[in-house]
Amino acid sequence: MGKVPSIKELRQYCKTGRDELINMRIVRWISVYPLRLLLYTNISANHLSLAWMIGGLIAGAYTRFQDLIYIYAGFISVLFVLMDQIMRLKRFHIYSLNNKTEMLKKISNETVLRHKNRFLEYIIEFFRPQAFNAMLFAAIFDVLNWLLLFYAIVLPIDYLKTTISGYKETAGGEIKW
Repeated sequence: MGKVPSIKELRQYCKTGRDELINMRIVRWISVYPLRLLLYTNISANHLSLAWMIGGLIAGAYTRFQDLIYIYAGFISVLFVLMDQIMRLKRFHIYSLNNKTEMLKKISNETVLRHKNRFLEYIIEFFRPQAFNAMLFAAIFDVLNWLLLFYAIVLPIDYLKTTISGYKETAGGEIKW
């Protein structure tokens, strides 16, 4: 990881325009502090955007149904989406560091070959949390509560599957974490 810029450098990069609304100026002025903290982590801007979008949907479900279960389900979903993505990135990083490009190609080919059924491929892609298709559909048709509960059950299982398979692949001892 490279040098993390100072607050002053971040303010230079995130300059506000004079014609910008006052609320955006305030947000930009405050946002450099959490931004600097995030630069020390592996969390990307895409991960953060995903978390904010899902957070907004968790808010649309809670205000609609007034039940804390949707807040819990939403946070579980966001947590496990982020953890799963970090684990996948870590797996890629491990293979890259150990010059195991053939394993990366094998994983890529298995992913492509796993879904020979075109319909199944579309269904899986539709419900993938990073795609937002299912969330938008659920929000429009007022079934977001069911989708959040579905994600709260399925995403932890998917994370465990990713973690266990990654551990099994690297457990032979020849690959160093």
